[in-house]
Amino acid sequence: ATECTPGTYSQMASSNCTACPPGEFQEVQGKATCELAHAGYYVDEKGTAAQSPCEAGRFSAMGATVCEACGIGEYSNKSASSCVACAAGESSNSTGAAKCEPCPAGTYKGAGAGPCLDCPAATYTDDTGQSQCKLAEAGTYVNEEGASEPTDCPAGWYSSTAMSECIVCGIGSYSGIGDSECTLCPAGESSADVG
Repeated sequence: ATECTPGTYSQMASSNCTACPPGEFQEVQGKATCELAHAGYYVDEKGTAAQSPCEAGRFSAMGATVCEACGIGEYSNKSASSCVACAAGESSNSTGAAKCEPCPAGTYKGAGAGPCLDCPAATYTDDTGQSQCKLAEAGTYVNEEGASEPTDCPAGWYSSTAMSECIVCGIGSYSGIGDSECTLCPAGESSADVG
């Protein structure tokens, strides 16, 4: 029987040595089989004596010929057999991430994988790394997605909580900037127009 070199094997005392296929390796001389690449590692060529670790941001199962990239909202360390979902309020901006980053102001993300999402109209986040959006306070509004702050209602307009627009005060009432309700004009006074 032939003493096969690392990266090759010989079955049943054959005199021929065969290269280990991609996804398998053999570190030891004179073996009858090859070993599957371990999870978190890969072998991309035939006749390989050693497996290579997956880079951070990538992962593999046993017998892999390539490492797969982690999805958006996931990350991995070097030699990973799977990816880990980013914490709530964090995501990765692209596939193949080695770490998660806080979601920017105006966005949020709950638990699990996935991207940071824009806060819907009538809500906002004024800080990074948020897992949910805040409702626009009474007297303010948010009329677009992805807002990092609400806007005060102008004088003559008002809003209650979680509004995407302000409501005009009717004839005979008024409001100041950022008011949550209109005030009736005092006796003997009136506003001649809405707002």
